[in-house]
Amino acid sequence: MNSVESILKEITAIKNNSYLIIRTEILEHESTFLKVRLYLKDQLFIQVYRNDQYDTTNFVLIFCDERIYARDQVRGKWHRHPEDKSHTHDLTNQGKRPVNLRIFFEEVKKIIHKMNLI
Repeated sequence: MNSVESILKEITAIKNNSYLIIRTEILEHESTFLKVRLYLKDQLFIQVYRNDQYDTTNFVLIFCDERIYARDQVRGKWHRHPEDKSHTHDLTNQGKRPVNLRIFFEEVKKIIHKMNLI
């Protein structure tokens, strides 16, 4: 589902189709490794991490250096950090559901509007 190449394509599509992304910052990028920030405001961003070699993906919404919401894939298994309890692991069927960046971005849009962050 996710790979460095597919995530880079999703980043381009999201940037081209959403006014919410004000800038992107590539922190690290190799053929099998990626770390990028998609800024919604100066202190509000989505951090994207992918390591193809270890089949690890992290999508995290961060506000003022704190995790607000996240979805993590570690060795092929997913869990979620819900916005109301971001320090916990949601292992319900919804929490374990695989997502890509596009799906995560749709979830983030609902959360940031609900929390009045934008």
